[in-house]
Amino acid sequence: MTIPPQTTLTTECVVVEDLCERLKGMRRKEISTHYRIPDYLAPEWQASLVEEAARDDSELPNPNEEITQINEQWRVKICDWCYQVVDHFDYNREVVTVAMSYLDRYIAKRTVNRRIFQLVAMTALYLATKLFERNSLHLPSLVGISRGYFLAEHIVAMEDSMLQALSWHVHPSTPRAFCWEMMRLVSPELTPRIRHDIGNLAIFLTELSVCDYYFVTRKFFSCTSNDHLSCHLFYHCLTLTFNENR
Repeated sequence: MTIPPQTTLTTECVVVEDLCERLKGMRRKEISTHYRIPDYLAPEWQASLVEEAARDDSELPNPNEEITQINEQWRVKICDWCYQVVDHFDYNREVVTVAMSYLDRYIAKRTVNRRIFQLVAMTALYLATKLFERNSLHLPSLVGISRGYFLAEHIVAMEDSMLQALSWHVHPSTPRAFCWEMMRLVSPELTPRIRHDIGNLAIFLTELSVCDYYFVTRKFFSCTSNDHLSCHLFYHCLTLTFNENR
């Protein structure tokens, strides 16, 4: 049975409207104070954290350990490590995006040294797998990965501290989720192989962005003030690009 053109057009409009509503919801979450991430590596931000911690000794790292200025390279290395762990345990790689959101938002509120930074990263990944994977990381496995550098009680204590600092806001929007929504607008005229390649490329680029501190303060879902416009531009750009290459 042939579907009338008018019916097809109506269906496409419904899909676009539904998608735009989803994107608006993602954007509202992203720009909320709970999920917004400041430029916490900026010297002035770090200085303010040190001043705040000085007023509350319980917030300071262990005084017996050197307080080293955290930097982008620390974050890149820890992000790479997270991807290695999720690949080893065959978890969804989107878990790393969630874990890095926890890490960034927590570090933006705390002064840390290298050891605490590593503990925060391990705990963030542990928490993300608990919430988004059917079989989460087990504490003994994490302790083993750290080669005894951290004990189970360290991770449990940090998990509690992290949840309190994040005010239990542990379901961030992710670039990958955005990409999957936008893939609904890819032209049905494209072959399954091309659609597959587009999806894989989008996922690859989003995974790269997770490790790059440059994108931490960028609002991925707020690049334009018009959701309808962004939807249609994405749809037409993809269609025109592949039509030209045929």
